[in-house]
Amino acid sequence: MNLLDWVSDIRPQRPINGIILVVELPNLIASNHSDRQALAVILRNRIREITEQFGARIPVYVVLNKSDLIEGFETFYGNLKQEERHQNLGFSFTLNTDAQVDNWTKEFADSYSSFVKEVEEVIFDKLATTISQEERESLYMYARQLGGMQNILLQFISDVLESDRFTTTPYVRGVYFSSIFQEGMPTDFYQAAISKQFDLPHVVPSYLPERAQRTFFTYNFFQNIIYPEAGLVSDNKKEVRRNKRKFILGTIGIIVCGVCILATWQNYFYQNKTASLKLIKLTDEFRQMTISQSMDPTGRNLLKPLNVLRQATYAYGDYEKHYLSLKILVYIRGKKSVKK
Repeated sequence: MNLLDWVSDIRPQRPINGIILVVELPNLIASNHSDRQALAVILRNRIREITEQFGARIPVYVVLNKSDLIEGFETFYGNLKQEERHQNLGFSFTLNTDAQVDNWTKEFADSYSSFVKEVEEVIFDKLATTISQEERESLYMYARQLGGMQNILLQFISDVLESDRFTTTPYVRGVYFSSIFQEGMPTDFYQAAISKQFDLPHVVPSYLPERAQRTFFTYNFFQNIIYPEAGLVSDNKKEVRRNKRKFILGTIGIIVCGVCILATWQNYFYQNKTASLKLIKLTDEFRQMTISQSMDPTGRNLLKPLNVLRQATYAYGDYEKHYLSLKILVYIRGKKSVKK
């Protein structure tokens, strides 16, 4: 969960581009039905945690790993060229609407059936040129196991990813096969199951001579499959709501500030207009005054014009009081400079 929290902090709107669900194919096929159901519940809960944490619909890519441990894999794919091994092997599904979100199950069933038929046709051609009895049996077992595991895979992946009414359904984008390291012994799971069911001697799997490790069907998986659909994941609903809330509050704040600024400007404009009209009136009054030219030692004849001039001087307010704080600040700064 700490990793998910960190990713949410780094990329809040679209934290991830998808989920790669890697399943070990041999272990899945070899396990019983109850074990597969328990694993499906664990994976389903984990995917639900991720979708709830990020508040988004996320693409899911299922990768069936260790496909080389299916008996006959090496015989069937061993002669592939490097360019062919670098191609991705699997099934990509159509991006459906919410009403058809589970259509991938039908696509998977149809695509897998077509895949098995193509494998059987290729095996039929290989059998015509294969003399070794061991290779013939290996190719036959590979086709048999591919066909037999279809229902198991469909049921398991459906248990993990099928939609319900209570959780955010992910986009199931595809199912792919992979083989990175050829380690372990290939197994014929049907022979093993029959031996266990009827208490028969266990069949020893075929031995493969040691050879250089090769990668099958995983080269450029991200570039070919994941990255082209990087924008498919939906936005984090929580983050979208948070951004929307911030936008609304910010807009309201800007509007309130704008109204306050406009009201303040209008108030001062009205005050300045009133003061200007008063100043003009006092100026006109002063111009129309007739000052006696006779000598008056008391200066009483100048009191009225001087009063008018004083009123005109303070038409815009008492400037001495307005700049008192500035005078004090300048005085303090000047006093400090003198001390230094």
